[in-house]
Amino acid sequence: MIISPYLEESQTAYLLEKWEEACTAYQIRPNLAQEIWDLIYAAHADWNRHYHNLSHLYNLLQLADEWEEQLQEKALVQMAIFFHDVEYNPKSKDNERLSAQFARQQLRKSLGAEKCKQLEQYILSTEKHAPLLDEPDCRLFLDFDLAILGQNWLIYEEYAQAIQKEYVNWYNFLFYKQGRRKAMKSFLDRPQIYYSAAFREKYEQVARENIDREISQ
Repeated sequence: MIISPYLEESQTAYLLEKWEEACTAYQIRPNLAQEIWDLIYAAHADWNRHYHNLSHLYNLLQLADEWEEQLQEKALVQMAIFFHDVEYNPKSKDNERLSAQFARQQLRKSLGAEKCKQLEQYILSTEKHAPLLDEPDCRLFLDFDLAILGQNWLIYEEYAQAIQKEYVNWYNFLFYKQGRRKAMKSFLDRPQIYYSAAFREKYEQVARENIDREISQ
């Protein structure tokens, strides 16, 4: 996984390719698709985003490709990836709701009310990383979002530092550390971090070790 806020040209091209793939699945008009893409790109390219940026999209879309055979509706998961952090302000507790609202505003005419509602629920599930829909794709989407926790320590440490950079511009360092410790401990308190058996087998143990190590530091 990559944490850098800067993508290579080929990686940016990959993002656009996956966006067009999802838009084609829902027959979104090319000119509208381009307009929405410009908004998504600009939001994630903001210089204040050290983790929730274009690289984050890239990592999750790569996972969607890797686990494609397990996805029932890959295009919907791709849309959830593109929209779930489009609104991101470390000072706000409303990011998920605003991101879901943005997705609805942009896609309701193309996806229809029912599919848009499903997409909104996927996005809102990321607030507490608990699925609001009892669907395998929703659970896998959340596992994709948390896959970073189960990477090797060097990547995990880079991720934790990037999150810190997003917050310390707005919060006292000690206050941030207290909040971060509480948030990460909540994952350890769960009976399981990941919802799919495959992710638990691949990432659960390492994720718990990483979180425990971060808290102890």
